[in-house]
Amino acid sequence: MRVMLVEGSDDLRAIPHLLETAGVAWGRKDKPIVKIIQCEGVATMLAPDFITTHLKASGLVALGVIVDADNSAQDRWRTIRERVLDLYSDAPSDMPATGVILRATGKPTFGAWIMPDNVNRGMLETFLLFLRPKDNPSLLAYAQEVIQEAKNRGAPFLEQHQDKAEIHSWLAWQDPPGRQLHNAIMERMLGNKHECIESFVAWFQALYSQK
Repeated sequence: MRVMLVEGSDDLRAIPHLLETAGVAWGRKDKPIVKIIQCEGVATMLAPDFITTHLKASGLVALGVIVDADNSAQDRWRTIRERVLDLYSDAPSDMPATGVILRATGKPTFGAWIMPDNVNRGMLETFLLFLRPKDNPSLLAYAQEVIQEAKNRGAPFLEQHQDKAEIHSWLAWQDPPGRQLHNAIMERMLGNKHECIESFVAWFQALYSQK
């Protein structure tokens, strides 16, 4: 059994399509190569014993966690590391840019990826911003201007959610407008090649290798 823990419904729907557009065969809907479990938020995922309980599940081969960095990827990794250090004593102090994969005798493989790229602040939406087509740079810049102007006019979204506001504003101007994230990936509105997707796919394949 191969399992992935994610924060919410956007991750649950978007990640399989991200991988498929990058050439990873996800399998049938009723028999995917990896079972994704939505955790209803980062607080649930990072609660004491939550990850370790999943790691001790019978028949588990590999467990991955994908979580947003929000304000700090390294702070997020330190919390994850604390949760698994008793099981994986060689867990690194700092989060590698390539993601974490840990192996220990008699235990399932454990991996962690912190959106967007294990280094910078951000979230799934930050990762997807990297994948927008670059053929209209003025529109990309305008999306940032619109978000800032909305904030100046009293828009109540939190500063840490600016990338969410930007990607959804940009999607609102596409044809058809206002696609959900997973639909935008499926329809190749989001799919520009970027080193972040290559690194993410490499991490995923190393973690869930069938070998």
